[in-house]
Formats: sequence, C-alpha cells, structure tokens
Amino acid sequence: MWRVTVCLFDWTGKLLGTFVPYTTNDATIQVRQMEASRDPKKALKIAKQIVSVKFERMREAAREWDREEYYEEIRSRHPLEKVRSVSEARAAESIVTEAYWTVFRDELKKRWPDARFKVRGHPSHGYKMKAVEPVNAALNYAYSILEAKARTNIARVGLSPHFGFLHSTLPGKEPLVYDLQEYERTAMDRTVLEAVSDREVQEEGFLRTADWTSRLTRSASRKVIEAVTSGFNRKARNGSVDGRFYREVVNVRTQVLMR
Repeated sequence: MWRVTVCLFDWTGKLLGTFVPYTTNDATIQVRQMEASRDPKKALKIAKQIVSVKFERMREAAREWDREEYYEEIRSRHPLEKVRSVSEARAAESIVTEAYWTVFRDELKKRWPDARFKVRGHPSHGYKMKAVEPVNAALNYAYSILEAKARTNIARVGLSPHFGFLHSTLPGKEPLVYDLQEYERTAMDRTVLEAVSDREVQEEGFLRTADWTSRLTRSASRKVIEAVTSGFNRKARNGSVDGRFYREVVNVRTQVLMR
C-alpha cells in the first residue's frame, strides 16, 4: 500500500500545510520531549549534537568548494566542547554559519557572477522570507520543501513540533521543526547552487513583486523542485539523504526517551 504525504505550497514556495496519513500518536513521547526541552543538560546535549552535524556538513561543502581552510579557521575558534549552555551553542552556530555563507557566496560568484547575493535574508531587517535577492528567494523555496520533510518526519516518529532544543520554545513557534532543518540545510544550499547555475534560471527565473521582493517564476520553481528532489535522492551513508534525514529525527527521539 502506498503511503503518500501531501504538502501544500503557495506560489512563492511558502509551506501552507502538510497531510501525513501515517503519524505516530503517543502522548508519552511528547511529555518526555517537553521534559527534555526544559532540562538544561539534556537540551544542551541534543542542541550540541544538531550543531555538530551541521558544522560537519558545512565543512564538507567548504571542502568541495575549495575553501575548507578558511571555514576550519573560523570553526576552530568556536569549539563545541567548550559550550556550556544552549545560548552559547546558538552563538557558536551563528558565527560559524556566517563563515559558511562567505564560502557559499564565493562559490556562487563562480557560477553566477551577477547574482548580487550579499547575506542570507533581507539586508536591512533580517526577515529571511522577504527575499530582496533572487538567490534568497530560491533558498526560501528549497527550505520550505525541507520544512515539509521535517514536519512529516516529526509526525512519523511521534514527536511534537512545539518543543525544541536549539531554538527557543516560544508561543506560536515550532522550534523542533527549525531544529531538525539544521541537519540538512547545507544539502538544500547545494541544490540551489545547482538550480541557479542554469543560465535560463539566471536570466529569466525571477521576478519582482509589488513590495520589491524577489520570487521564482513557475519555470524556475520547477528547476528548484527538481534539484531538491535530486538532492534528497542523492547517495548518503546507508542510503539516501532523505533516509538520512529520517534517521536523524529518529535519533532525536531516541535521545528524548533516554533516561
């Protein structure tokens, strides 16, 4: 029997909702998750594990783009072994990720010299969904697909999106979704680089809306979706990137349930 997840996006790529027919409903798991998110030691352990994997994935990308030495120089100044709180883990993640975006920007220039990519997000107010630059519009689209995958995997393993470890648990937020996306953001960045390397996407793949933000055209969005699909199907240890992502979510659940 086929088990199909339905994800709804608007034309900009914003995720509107998901329908997962094979969820795990176990209140005991979610109670344990809430307790773990409020336990400073346990939350820190899980947060550091997430950041550690993200750092390794960014290092792999930097090596592929011939900038590993620069990336490692920055990362080595912020060793996770010395992190003593979740807020310190967030600070280290932020600084090292900025170094990664420098590497990403340099690689992008090789593929699309006129991309005008400066920072991840809006250059003046930091709201990432308001993409002034075309590449950020493509990243937002890819991250929306990643968000749908994260939500699907959360439902499959019985966790709640409302209790996180790296990101803060706040009213109206779903920090576990944001936590889990960190595992595979670099994989999405690679797919965007692949998509925007296409000359047709560079020349005709973006448009400006009335509020002066960049959005993908229909043809460019298809290119991004194809690249993301290929990225999830890419070979990883013991299977595909898609399978790896699911196992990473299972691992978080395992840590939540550990005494």
